[in-house]
Amino acid sequence: MVDDLYIFVDESGHHARGEHYTVASCWCLSNNSPQYVLDNARAELSKHISGTRGLGDVGELKGSQLPKDRLGTFLETLENFAYEDGTVADPPYPWQRNTPVQYSYHSLNPELGTRILSNYMSETDAPHVLQRLSLARILSPLTEADLVNTQEVDKIHLVPDAEVWKTPAENVCALLEELDGPEINVETGDSSRIPGIQIADLVAYSWRSYTKDGSCADAADHIVDRCLQNAT
Repeated sequence: MVDDLYIFVDESGHHARGEHYTVASCWCLSNNSPQYVLDNARAELSKHISGTRGLGDVGELKGSQLPKDRLGTFLETLENFAYEDGTVADPPYPWQRNTPVQYSYHSLNPELGTRILSNYMSETDAPHVLQRLSLARILSPLTEADLVNTQEVDKIHLVPDAEVWKTPAENVCALLEELDGPEINVETGDSSRIPGIQIADLVAYSWRSYTKDGSCADAADHIVDRCLQNAT
């Protein structure tokens, strides 16, 4: 059976203000609906975190609500649970590493980016361009040679957090297809109900924190090791 490729997306920071903004994604194969993909792994990680911190039910996973020095361990634990999740495909995978979950990310300085782009367009339009460029960057493994073999998957689903991403995501995916990239279905979701988006949140928050002040170093190491953009 050929599986679908899911790319769950979330962001940390804001694309129109501040000096630190990160968009990140969680990639996996599944034949389930988005709300079920990785749900067992997410539930097990929530229980693990609750036990570690001595708290009640963690519920939705949010990087900003978790201890920074533990995020690396939590991401590693999530990967271990993903092997037994039941909603994620077994190997072989369409990427080089034999792991069920992969990541991609992109960080930028919105204030600097807006100043540069405002030389070529209105300052109000520049942040929207930065958002689209960030999304295009994290999708680049689909078009770069030998990173992801799209011939080994059935459909590709891009699942960003919140309806505000719908138009930017559809624009970027349409342009990629025009440039001989694969067809991508856009399905926006609510992070509270989509486990994959919650995992993308952990990645985005960890990487933004690392670029901002050097925290989340263990998480950053794990993300780099599982990053599709670093596979070559």
